[in-house]
Amino acid sequence: MTRLRLAGGGLSLAGALLTAGCAHMEAPPGGPADSKRPYVTAVFPAPDTVNAPLDLNAQIAFSEWVSPDAERGKVYINPPLPHKLKVKLSGNLLKAGSSSRLDSNTTYTLGVLATIKDLNGLPLESPVQVSFATGAKLDSGRLRGREGVFQGKPAAGAFAALYPRGTELRARFRHLTLRNDSAVTPSAQPDPLKERPAYIAPADSQGRFEFKAVRPGRYGLMGFQDINGDLTPNVGSEAVAIGPSVDISALAGDPQSLTLAPYDTVPVRLAEARWVGESMRNKLAYGTVRLKFNRPPHPTLCLRREAYAVKRLGPKGAPQSGAPVLVQDVCVNPNSGEVELMTVPLDPDSQYVVSCPGLRDLYGNLADTLRNRATFRVGSDLDTAKPDLAFLGPRRVSGEVARLTADNLMPSQGISVYYPRLLSDSTLNWLRANLIVRLDTAPAAWSLARLSHHEFSLQVAMAAALKGQKLSLAWKGLDNAPAKPAAGKDSSAPAGKIAAPPQPPPTQPIITFTLADAAKLGSVKFRQAASAFGSRLVLRSTASAWEYSRVTPAKEEVTIDSVPEGNYTVDYFRDSNGDGLWHPGSLAPWAVQEPYFQFADSVDVKAGGVNRGDGNKKRPTNPALPGAVDSVSTVERRLSWPPGG
Repeated sequence: MTRLRLAGGGLSLAGALLTAGCAHMEAPPGGPADSKRPYVTAVFPAPDTVNAPLDLNAQIAFSEWVSPDAERGKVYINPPLPHKLKVKLSGNLLKAGSSSRLDSNTTYTLGVLATIKDLNGLPLESPVQVSFATGAKLDSGRLRGREGVFQGKPAAGAFAALYPRGTELRARFRHLTLRNDSAVTPSAQPDPLKERPAYIAPADSQGRFEFKAVRPGRYGLMGFQDINGDLTPNVGSEAVAIGPSVDISALAGDPQSLTLAPYDTVPVRLAEARWVGESMRNKLAYGTVRLKFNRPPHPTLCLRREAYAVKRLGPKGAPQSGAPVLVQDVCVNPNSGEVELMTVPLDPDSQYVVSCPGLRDLYGNLADTLRNRATFRVGSDLDTAKPDLAFLGPRRVSGEVARLTADNLMPSQGISVYYPRLLSDSTLNWLRANLIVRLDTAPAAWSLARLSHHEFSLQVAMAAALKGQKLSLAWKGLDNAPAKPAAGKDSSAPAGKIAAPPQPPPTQPIITFTLADAAKLGSVKFRQAASAFGSRLVLRSTASAWEYSRVTPAKEEVTIDSVPEGNYTVDYFRDSNGDGLWHPGSLAPWAVQEPYFQFADSVDVKAGGVNRGDGNKKRPTNPALPGAVDSVSTVERRLSWPPGG
């Protein structure tokens, strides 16, 4: 990552720094535009210096004058000092010092970010990392890896960070043992919410990062996107990646993979509970308890009945006070986002309380223990809202269940339907009797099955290949049909005339889908190493909301069929807990995110054939060096753990 051009012609390091201020500040008027990027010509202390003085007086000379914002968050030092760096720019010479003295027998790395620009706005050719030691030798620890973004492109301003673990190692870092000039004993485990990392390393435009000259030991690895420029993760406002614990030594080891994703530290809070009545039978109320949270709970764990407790409230000291109520089923309302609990029938005009003591969100945050209860009253009013259907597709790896789009539907991938009425046996029979399903103009063979108290699956049998047919759903309109007249004359008809038989009312359309066309579908094939068997492979269209995922078989080649023609991103991850979702990890307690990787290049799928997902595309090896290209090998484009292995 470090690229250092020392001044030529026999000029010494000290001489280069001495003459650094002689560079002219402004580009000469006229002539061709400046297209040459600045670079570092000299640094002090020099690379790999040992026995450096304890008073920090670092200097960096550039090939030309640079922008004054070089003083703000562009220079860092690993490990950090108890007091901040003081950076001062003078033309093309940048000086960095601190009121804190360096530790003895310690290796430091002075870093310069590539976001420093010249006066014409051109950035440095590459970031610079220069290591030096205040003792007789440099630390030898190394680590490298790649940082990506969950379902996105590599983020600008991404960093990797190392947090020491264990009492002994942490006690050797002064920024952890000195707080407000007072000695403290650091805890054995890191707390990224409160402490600065011991080491940071910037990621390049391809997401690659590398640590050098690290003190050997065990560290927690983390990534972050530095939006505010303070060179420290700001959990909650900046995307982070919660990596594994790594043992760092002179051997670099396997490259690590980090995935940046939003991380919310706000706990789940139960904001409201309300009762929605469906019917009254035998003086009991049937319906659902609908829960509204301040933020979405875990998309699948929130469907577990054991995460909730419902009790009846009565007068203090009454026998029924606190009596538990059985929760029979749970689902999520796609229209409101509320969690719906189906309980046994409840007593009308009574008070109940619901709690969710075991509920967590996607980031592992436990529900706020002070705000995980809400009361509701069971009334006798019934829900009169129009029971519109909501058509839903498969759950995505992000946890979202998206609504089906009207175009390019493939019935074989599954159709689930939310119906805002309790799906009793009689309701299911009514749906089977009144739902009309057609392919173009002909009736289609179909069936439905209950998934939950408000959801059912719809299966449509295809007698012919997909060719862009119209799949339409409608109600039979029987509710509005007039009663059939008695035999004989109609009393409302004129004398001497027989009334015509009543005509059934027109059907009431629900929705019309356009099915996919097999002539516009293709297949995509990937190679995978044995280490990747059982990974979850994800294809996502770059032009639509289409997403498909599957667990790869134990085969060297994996083929995904019936893929609409287009351009796709390719991700794969280790679904460690088998829930079909990508888990971003947890900070408290520290739980590693599921290993996740995204191909650097997208994949084109052409209709009517098998397309290689591990083809030989070309991309720049370093966007900072235009014209330099490198073929993406099939080894890098195949599925493997570690990626590229």
